[in-house]
Amino acid sequence: MYLYSIFQSISGEAGLFPQGSWCTFVRLQGCNLRCTWCDTKSAQETSREARPEAAQVEEIVDQCFTKRVLITGGEPLLQPETTQLIQALLLNKHEVQIETNGSLFIPSQFSDVGWVVDYKCPSSGMKQWMPPLTTFVRQFQGQKHVTVKFVLNDEQDLQAAFTAMHKMLNYGFPGMFALSPTDGSKALTARVMTAIEAAKHFPSLQDRIVFSLQLHKILGVN
Repeated sequence: MYLYSIFQSISGEAGLFPQGSWCTFVRLQGCNLRCTWCDTKSAQETSREARPEAAQVEEIVDQCFTKRVLITGGEPLLQPETTQLIQALLLNKHEVQIETNGSLFIPSQFSDVGWVVDYKCPSSGMKQWMPPLTTFVRQFQGQKHVTVKFVLNDEQDLQAAFTAMHKMLNYGFPGMFALSPTDGSKALTARVMTAIEAAKHFPSLQDRIVFSLQLHKILGVN
C-alpha cells in the first residue's frame, strides 16, 4: 500500500480519541479530492515525486507503538489494503480511528472503530462529490463511534453545516457532529460559538455538537 508517513503526535481534532490524545498516525498516500484549504497537499498524489513508500500491512503494524492509532491521508479508503490494516491493528489490541473525506462509503464490518467522516462545505470546492444526505446517513447504521466533521472557512460554510446537521438528524444519524474552523481565528471561532448557542431551541442538535479547534495547527505540530 502507499504509505506517506508514520509518526507520533497529539490527536488534534474530535472523534473517538479525545482531542490531545497521544497516538500513532498512519498517513496514507493518495486522495481523490482537492480541497482548497487542504493542509497535506503533499499526500494527495501517488506519483514517485510525491515520495510514496510501498509498505506491507505487517510492517506498518510493527511501527504502531501506541495503543491508539489514527489512520489518515490522503484518503485511506482509496486503498483496498486499508481494511486489512484495520483488521490487523484490532487483532493487535489497538484502538483505531480513521479519518476519511466523505466521498467514499465506510466498510460496514468495523463497528467498533472510530470514524471521522467529512461532509464538505462550499469553501472546499468539493461539495459536489458528497453523496445525498439520505444515502450518506444510511451508511452509519450499526456504527458505534461516528463523527461527521464540517471544516468551516467562512459564514457560508457555517450555514451549510447547520442545514446539513438538521437534515441528518431527521434522517436518523446516530453519531456526533464536529465543527472545525480552519484557522482558529478569533472572528470565525466566535461566530461558530454564537451559532451553537443560538441552537438552544434544538437541544437534540446542541447535544450532538463538538466544537473542534484544530489543535495541531494552533500548536504548530504535525
